[in-house]
Amino acid sequence: MCWNCNDQDLLPPGLEANFNSVKKWFGDTVHIRELNVGDYPYQDLMDLFVKMNYDGWILLEARTEPADRIAAMKEQLVIFNKMIGNA
Repeated sequence: MCWNCNDQDLLPPGLEANFNSVKKWFGDTVHIRELNVGDYPYQDLMDLFVKMNYDGWILLEARTEPADRIAAMKEQLVIFNKMIGNA
């Protein structure tokens, strides 16, 4: 399943309802975008993954070109772990 973190995800009936309508098709890997780019409600999305006890992989689509890619990956890990901890 490709959960692309697009604005369409937020259209009525809303993020949670749209997420719930497709979550049964989430396989071992789900694809999302960087957690600190744009104003997408990533914390709400992580809350939904935790709530459903998702035990697969969350694959990060890095669509930006940071100067230091290793530092950017480390930053994403810190953000991800914080969001999961807050879920």
